[in-house]
Amino acid sequence: MTMCMHVVSGLTLELNIEQDDYIPALAQDAGVKIVIHERGTYPIPEDAGLSLPPGMKTSIGLDKVKRSGHT
Repeated sequence: MTMCMHVVSGLTLELNIEQDDYIPALAQDAGVKIVIHERGTYPIPEDAGLSLPPGMKTSIGLDKVKRSGHT
């Protein structure tokens, strides 16, 4: 089954990571780490994050799934 969805609204972020200020000895990679987590839980970017490089457009789609015993 193929689904085609067109986003007409949503959250849009444009981030200035100030890559020129990176210090190679402290940070080998440039970009941002995004974590989408359930309310009331603590985000752990090292385990569950998405790494997004600078200069790229990225789209992320989400579906809410109701699990048995959860809201």
